[in-house]
Amino acid sequence: MGGEPPCGLTGSQAPFFCIFSALASCVSLGLVMPRDLCCPSSSRIRMPLTSRAPLKHRLSEQFSGLWYVVSMVSDCKVFLGKKDHLLMSSRTIRAMPGGNLSVHMEFPRADGCHQLDAEYLRVGSEGHFRVPALGYLDVRVADTDYDTFAVLYIYKELEGALSTMVQLYSRTQEASPQATKAFQDFYPTVGLPNDMMVMLPKSDVCSSAGKEAS
Repeated sequence: MGGEPPCGLTGSQAPFFCIFSALASCVSLGLVMPRDLCCPSSSRIRMPLTSRAPLKHRLSEQFSGLWYVVSMVSDCKVFLGKKDHLLMSSRTIRAMPGGNLSVHMEFPRADGCHQLDAEYLRVGSEGHFRVPALGYLDVRVADTDYDTFAVLYIYKELEGALSTMVQLYSRTQEASPQATKAFQDFYPTVGLPNDMMVMLPKSDVCSSAGKEAS
């Protein structure tokens, strides 16, 4: 497909926000999708939130280690068309100088495990990051207890249109009732309904699968 890449991304990054942790296949194939597949209309603009919960100082150290993306919800049309075929992915996070995070992502696919590395740059308050490698996605830790779960609020805005995703991170492949409740309590506050949510099935395709964070 031709035309201007959606959501402010270029080249192989173009569709990545829409399917952020779930459809890495589109990134590797270098697909470019029409903007209306990724960005909702301007009538759905929502302002970014600050974290609901107080975050500890030095969040980057507390947040390090292995996480599984066990559930997600998004208003992106690409995501909505693919969500029932997605699998659980993982993140291995390391603290970096200045409160930044080094994030190694693994995405299971039918043809193997696809991997991606990105640096999350801290901006402003604790728990707020931008990701240059992914078109400067805005990522905020909306809620976390550090030991078992985290709720991440992710968005990308271009020309007044905002596309939103909320992800549930878990230290194990089975999210606790507390984690699930925190996730389900949060995403309606940014305008995402239940029918845009998916709980992701486990996969043993990637090397991190089946491992629990220590």
